Amino acid sequence: MGSEWRLRLGLMTPEELGEMLDVAPETLREWRRLKQGPDYVKTGKGVMYREQDVRDWLQRNVVP
Repeated sequence: MGSEWRLRLGLMTPEELGEMLDVAPETLREWRRLKQGPDYVKTGKGVMYREQDVRDWLQRNVVP
């Protein structure tokens, strides 16, 4: 999927999200395996993260 379409659809690659959260893509892979990270979308053999799902996950993980 081209980067223009990804931006229009609000999708991020694991590399982009990892950079944003300051974690390695391997950490995101482990979170997916453990069902601990943000929701994600399977795209063929790949994975994409929707911006809204990331926002929701961050909100759910606020520590008072």
